[in-house]
Amino acid sequence: MIGRPKFVLASGSPRRLALINQAGIEPDALKPADLDETPRRSEIPRAYATRLAQAKATAALENVNLDDELRGAFILAADTVVAVGRRILPKAELLDEAAQCLRLLSGRSHRVYTGVTVVTATGKLRQKLVETRVRFKRLGKEGDPVTIKILRPSTGENLDFTIVRQKIEITAVTYAMLPNNVALIRLSQFSTGVTNELKAAIRASCRSHEPTPGRSSRRRAEVPRSPFIGGLRSPRMVRR
Repeated sequence: MIGRPKFVLASGSPRRLALINQAGIEPDALKPADLDETPRRSEIPRAYATRLAQAKATAALENVNLDDELRGAFILAADTVVAVGRRILPKAELLDEAAQCLRLLSGRSHRVYTGVTVVTATGKLRQKLVETRVRFKRLGKEGDPVTIKILRPSTGENLDFTIVRQKIEITAVTYAMLPNNVALIRLSQFSTGVTNELKAAIRASCRSHEPTPGRSSRRRAEVPRSPFIGGLRSPRMVRR
């Protein structure tokens, strides 16, 4: 008689183990991976969560294949990323880092990405990404101190610290004028108000190359309408 397949959780997190236990499942082994979790340059949050989940599963698979009792087991790996726009929040280990993240999240929406990778008994990978939008309440009135308690069951030591509520403005659109009257406009995230910021950046770049009074009309710019926002003009000058 063939017994049930083995199940390995590629994590050492007490929280992930508790979630698995709530589903009535007890892993046969825990195989956490020791990886460099630094985001790559320009890596977006969803890609980052998916990459880390797959890397953890692959590392656990290598360890499982070295164990005769676990070889052929199902492996579950996951990674969760909190992001504001394209900005990936760090996994805070210090009080100052945690306080800074909470101040950033206070009163705004953010997204939580969870990448999940399952390795089947035949070694095939199955992946899924879950995206959740979260609205974080404001932590008191402007300037009010707020006491935060973080429960840490794994260590038995809780973290208590106080932060001061304040509004943190994040600029989503920046621009710069390049040679030959070319404007470089960069969007760092899509959020509430980004449309107004984009319009303002385009108007500012158009104003920066307006012809100086007294110049010949032959040098006056003929600028087409913007293809993506009606009524705005492209910053590139066209000679007649």
